[in-house]
Amino acid sequence: MTTIKEKMGKLLIYGATGYTGTMICHEAARRGLDFEIAGRSHCCPVKIG
Repeated sequence: MTTIKEKMGKLLIYGATGYTGTMICHEAARRGLDFEIAGRSHCCPVKIG
């Protein structure tokens, strides 16, 4: 059986510099998902992990 992780490509998390986006990034990292972050705030890099 194929898992959802095997089926999906790279996940794009938009709004990653906000509160909810940051929580989603941490959860994606915890689950070992392949993801990219995007958002409107270019001044604030987000540390994940």
